[in-house]
Amino acid sequence: MRVHVKYFGVLRQKIGKREEYVEKDVETVDDLMQVLRDTYGLDTGFLVTVNRKTVSSTELLSERDEVAVFPPVVGG
Repeated sequence: MRVHVKYFGVLRQKIGKREEYVEKDVETVDDLMQVLRDTYGLDTGFLVTVNRKTVSSTELLSERDEVAVFPPVVGG
């Protein structure tokens, strides 16, 4: 499956790119996030949107979905 992934905030700096196409055998957001954790050594706790809608980690992905990954928000 081919999924368009966009990175925001400090993730752009850590990964070294704004976006990429990930072509892996993934079915859910959690599967994709595991690929990104394995590839880039990312932590957990990211906000993920699919086609500009906030989704859970069990959300099923479809070919050509646009996935945006945002770092955890901290503050008070």
